Amino acid sequence: MTNKKFKVVSNFQPTGDQPQAIESLAEGLGDGLSAQVLLGATGTGKTFTIAKVIELVQLPTIVIAHNKTIAAQLAAQTVKVAAKVSETGRIYGSVTAAQLAEALNAAGIAVDKKDITITSEEVKELGTFEAVVKLYKGIKAAFNFEVVAE
Repeated sequence: MTNKKFKVVSNFQPTGDQPQAIESLAEGLGDGLSAQVLLGATGTGKTFTIAKVIELVQLPTIVIAHNKTIAAQLAAQTVKVAAKVSETGRIYGSVTAAQLAEALNAAGIAVDKKDITITSEEVKELGTFEAVVKLYKGIKAAFNFEVVAE
């Protein structure tokens, strides 16, 4: 087993309520609390705060940040969408956000069609394209999709 310590490497330092939150959460762990909650709006530094708690207490930890997990899943895969194709290779109609949402949901990534934006004007041919999905307010993730012949 290694004696290597967990160290946060960052150009930032805790500010605002973060120092108090770090101390309080670390104290709760020291007191044996089995569950604690850190609340905060998107972009307020919750992940950084937890990293600083881990650095302070030096306990083995798993951090699950739902929006970051979904973004990583999206970036790691290309969603396939099947379409009817003419002899010239153009598809009938165009790929829609609803089709992408259906494909993502089938892959285990729950999204609503209203949260998907296709970055190309209209997708009317076979190939690979990009779309963006809004995960939460202010958090978006890009993903690729491939249009294949039915």
